[in-house]
Amino acid sequence: MHTERGFTLVEIIVVMAIIGLLTAVVVTNMSQARANARDKVRESDLAQIQLAIKLHQQNNPSNPTSGNICRTCGTTANSINAVVQNYIGVIEDPRHNGTTGASYYYRYNATTGEICANLLEGTNDDYCVDAP
Repeated sequence: MHTERGFTLVEIIVVMAIIGLLTAVVVTNMSQARANARDKVRESDLAQIQLAIKLHQQNNPSNPTSGNICRTCGTTANSINAVVQNYIGVIEDPRHNGTTGASYYYRYNATTGEICANLLEGTNDDYCVDAP
């Protein structure tokens, strides 16, 4: 009696389908985890901006002016972008690849006292904290 060892074509196809499904689930979860991690970095950046404003307030009698915080934003005297760069350096979006013209930015409103991160990936909402 002749018996052959090996897998049938159906068994191989079933195993390949299972591996494909598992790969799709892992890749989807990893991309969402990366987006959530970038959002946490943005939230941490807001805390750093709060710290820069506190340091500025200790050394200067006036609050910084309202504006955006990004690499390509203007840095006029007493602007929020100049204050942040002076105390903690340039803050870039975690997804920024080093080229100019990034669409992501942080913004500071001196009137309402809010610092916001523009459009978080996990919620597509702005995340705002109170300025000191």
